Amino acid sequence: MKKIFLSIVIGFSCSYGMSQRYLSHSHIGISFGQAMTNFTFIDSDGNKADDLKFVARNSVNFNYSYSIKNQHLLRAEIGYRGAGSRANYFDFDTEWKLNYADFGGAYLFNILSNDKLFLAPGIGINASFLISGEQNIGPHKFDVRESKAFKSMDLTASAVTHFRAMLTNDVWFSFEYRFGYGIFNIENDVTEQTTRNLSHCALIGIGLQF
Repeated sequence: MKKIFLSIVIGFSCSYGMSQRYLSHSHIGISFGQAMTNFTFIDSDGNKADDLKFVARNSVNFNYSYSIKNQHLLRAEIGYRGAGSRANYFDFDTEWKLNYADFGGAYLFNILSNDKLFLAPGIGINASFLISGEQNIGPHKFDVRESKAFKSMDLTASAVTHFRAMLTNDVWFSFEYRFGYGIFNIENDVTEQTTRNLSHCALIGIGLQF
């Protein structure tokens, strides 16, 4: 009888340990940071512009993620992202300021076997909707939504590196780098020239695990 009881206790302990080891978790969080953004422009003759410069823009998002066995992480997010570029044409400083509402998702794969640390490369995709924007040429400002110079939607593919550390059993802190490249031509232009969004984004975040 004692042996049976002991076997049950050991078996339960092992099962509990395995369930804890492979337990899946849900996460909610907020991330914010800054992106260095630019345009890639290719004219109708296939020539790439080299006079466009990076500009700093803000980014913030709210996200929900689900981790499986502390290794695979699926994430959905909604947020705001700034984009744009600048150049100098005929001694006039020109700058584009675009503001997008983002809806996206990502898959991340944890390469650390540690319950407290999470280091994961991954891929993501975001559908971005232009909510406002302007083009400044010297002292003059032009509303790009009103002029319909830019399309109302963009699609961005991203390469992601995500680091997360558990501060407590429930609270985590994260740092993330994203390289994003626009799939669509964002300009409304009848010629064959193309303009795409490009960004390097650094985000810090905090959230809850449950």
